[in-house]
Amino acid sequence: MKDWWRWCRKYGIFLIVLLVMDVFTGGFLWLMDARSFGVLFLLFLGVSILLFVVGVGLHIRKERRQQQQLQKTFLDISDNRELTPEETERWKQMPSDKRAVYEFAYDRIRELEQREQQLMQEKKEYEDYIEAWAHEIKIPLSLVTLILENRKEDMSASVYKKMDYSNRKMQEYVTQILYYARLKAVHKDYVLNEICLQTVCEEVLEEYTAYEDGKAIEWRNRVGSEVVLTDCKGLYFILEQILNNACKYIDPKKEHSYIEMTSYQEGDMIWLQISDNGLGAEEGELPFLFDKGFTGKTVIGQAKATGMGLYLVGEMAKDLSLQLDVESKVGEGFQIRMGFPVIYR
Repeated sequence: MKDWWRWCRKYGIFLIVLLVMDVFTGGFLWLMDARSFGVLFLLFLGVSILLFVVGVGLHIRKERRQQQQLQKTFLDISDNRELTPEETERWKQMPSDKRAVYEFAYDRIRELEQREQQLMQEKKEYEDYIEAWAHEIKIPLSLVTLILENRKEDMSASVYKKMDYSNRKMQEYVTQILYYARLKAVHKDYVLNEICLQTVCEEVLEEYTAYEDGKAIEWRNRVGSEVVLTDCKGLYFILEQILNNACKYIDPKKEHSYIEMTSYQEGDMIWLQISDNGLGAEEGELPFLFDKGFTGKTVIGQAKATGMGLYLVGEMAKDLSLQLDVESKVGEGFQIRMGFPVIYR
């Protein structure tokens, strides 16, 4: 109906001309005192309207055919295949003016597709290089770890602590790169097993016994013996990133800082909750915490944050089908919950 209305408005002048000619013809018939004046006038009028409608209908049909042909041709282009002889013949039968436009579009699409393929190839090569580098760099880092363990007595306590912290941070960044590459892979090697939350949390907390600047943090592990079904390495990585983020946003003005881990069952979900009394985040920032590169407005946290930790947490949680819930108030602290479906036997 829209096509009819559009064509009627476009060629309405021809209908008006036909009607005016019918009026003049009717006037001549009336002056000639034709007996069948009324019948002839209505006949002329009907034929004029019929001719206009048929003409508009043919134009609409032709336009739709051209649109379908164009759509099919573009689909063939997007499928990255050559046109068949039949399709090529239809292409040649297209009006030259429109064919020129379509050929320009065809060439442009081909060019964009080639550019896209080139960019995808360059991106893949870059990601492969970064992933290979991350694997290779683990060898010298392991050597540094071995030296620190064997030469601990030869260093002062402060030097050893700084070296150990720097080594641990480098390993964390390498782990982030590897997990980022893992998240972007088509085939992922997640292994789902029944895991005790208490055991995993105890292992993770062993890596976080002191704050980076020497300020003590009270670590509260109140996780129960709930068993969940998930990927152990993925969960371990998520907990590392959350605790690392909590350490970055500890409030230096507070005399007592803590990071607490608790677990509980609520309905058909088992929740693992990690909370602290750090700097916190503004309410308007909460929807963006899991966006790549987002660091918030907290000046102290921004100096150390990269915006990748919680982004990787969010992506890994999606892959493992974990529910995430965040609550925070500026100056009061930060709380994040992970929800696991209850295992029924």
